[in-house]
Amino acid sequence: MLKINFPMSLLETWMELVNNTNFPDVQKTVLHNITSVFGSVNAAELFLEQQKLK
Repeated sequence: MLKINFPMSLLETWMELVNNTNFPDVQKTVLHNITSVFGSVNAAELFLEQQKLK
């Protein structure tokens, strides 16, 4: 995994929004953002968990 410095609060917010089906337009935008930065939602989740363990 790439070593990146990413704001954890932003990623946590993105993860909440990507799983929220009440706002499909926002969900689509956030999914695009996550995949642009991390490659996939799974990679973003892994990154988040790794950062919490530090």
